[in-house]
Amino acid sequence: MFFHLAYIGTDRAEMPNKRSDRLFDNETFIFVANYKDGTSVGLWAHSDFDSQAMAMKSV
Repeated sequence: MFFHLAYIGTDRAEMPNKRSDRLFDNETFIFVANYKDGTSVGLWAHSDFDSQAMAMKSV
């Protein structure tokens, strides 16, 4: 069961995008989803979302 979503920050990440020839995104939004059983999952959102708030809505 989902427990908490944490914003970690931004970082350069490999984010293939069919709309561009760029392989890396320099300002990828990084989140971690934590679950009640102790499991955590890293989630990345492309900088095309423009803001942390918009990126959070997508993850």
